[in-house]
Amino acid sequence: MKRYLLLFAVAILLFSCDKKDQTSPPGQPGEPVEWKAEAQSLLDLWLSSQNRGDFSLYSSVYDGEFTGIKRSGTSTWAYKHDNWLKDRKKMFARRMTVTMEDLALEKEKELILAKFRQTWESGTYEDQGPKIIIMKYRENRLYIVKEEMLQSTIISTRKETFKSTADVLKYAVYFILSDNLVVLGQRADPGWASGEPEEAGGNGIWAAVRRVNRKSLPDSVRSELKTEFMVYDKNNNSQKASVYEFYVYTGFIPHFGTLTYWEQEGVTEDERAQRIWEEGSAAPGGTLLVGKLDSDAFKGIWAHPASLEPPYFYSSVPPGAAKDALNREGKNLGEYKDFYSAYNNLPDEEKEYFSTEFTVRAYGYREERPWYLASFQEGNPCGADVFADINVIWQKGEEDKYLLSAVLSNVNPVPLSVFDLDHDGRAEFLFYGYYGCVYSLASQTIDAELNIPYYDCPC
Repeated sequence: MKRYLLLFAVAILLFSCDKKDQTSPPGQPGEPVEWKAEAQSLLDLWLSSQNRGDFSLYSSVYDGEFTGIKRSGTSTWAYKHDNWLKDRKKMFARRMTVTMEDLALEKEKELILAKFRQTWESGTYEDQGPKIIIMKYRENRLYIVKEEMLQSTIISTRKETFKSTADVLKYAVYFILSDNLVVLGQRADPGWASGEPEEAGGNGIWAAVRRVNRKSLPDSVRSELKTEFMVYDKNNNSQKASVYEFYVYTGFIPHFGTLTYWEQEGVTEDERAQRIWEEGSAAPGGTLLVGKLDSDAFKGIWAHPASLEPPYFYSSVPPGAAKDALNREGKNLGEYKDFYSAYNNLPDEEKEYFSTEFTVRAYGYREERPWYLASFQEGNPCGADVFADINVIWQKGEEDKYLLSAVLSNVNPVPLSVFDLDHDGRAEFLFYGYYGCVYSLASQTIDAELNIPYYDCPC
């Protein structure tokens, strides 16, 4: 209650300085019955315009000097009039359901305060929490001059939402290998497959597949299978695709000596496929359940079930002053200090082979505070025990502070894509990995990888 009163008091102080409208409109809006009825009417208009998807009507209830604060979970955004409507217009592209409960109205001079509990739902996202709206008369008409979601609690009521890495891989993100093979499960029983193995390698991976009859899969696996997807490429273009064949897949990255031996021995393609199958399927976690997508001309890297709302994609923006700030912040991390301590203990002749590279990439969406990927790569990666491969995800906070989100390693410092899967205001970063890590997906709450056996030299 103290916060409500403080916000209301500040609003009164600010708007009392406005000399544009010092008189009450006709009809004495200060009378209890009339101002309450007019405030209720404006709120009904505000609510119904969202549920009807009428953006023009929604826009008309806001004063030109409006300010608003939006919250989603722990994320906060502040807007003035034009940017508020720009942000909200994108939400009107999807059907939404907004409800208002426990409404209370108060009046102090020319300002009317509405306090209520809001529930907002669209697609797979839903949140609820207390909200205030402040209204004021302007030219004989009531307008909204301030709106703030005081607290946002994200709730999940659908099976196809996720709150953990396991849920992400089960419901939302499906990695795509070469030959348009989408990974449907990271554990597969080789006994599900039949027929002779066929080669299916690419991008340095030596792989083989054997066909699977869907009807022969266990009920627990078959009931969870997704077959209709939106497939995305590295430029965030998308295309609908369906799975029309199923396989058990095994693959690995062999030592270069193995490849030389196969070549010198004159191993045929069929023999090579058999050797890949035998070696790959014998390795722990070496088999995947995959599906063949009917989008051969479209080179996708990941897929999203067609039943889910599409993700928001972040675009690259200039990092600005963040580069120097994150260089300083990164060197205070324990991971970097551990590296530097080991580096200082090396003989001088080994230090001369070290290289240093620091990069910062920034990604923005709408008016949200940007996300940053700061990467330290220092040392000698070939055969050395002292090498820093540290990738840190940060978000811009208030007062030029940077909030640590995640510390990663074993990923390419240039992400394939940056997106928000569940519209919770947190960015997910998709990377290629190193040394058997085919893909890595990371955010503040997610740490998911697709790995295959790796037998080659790191050099």
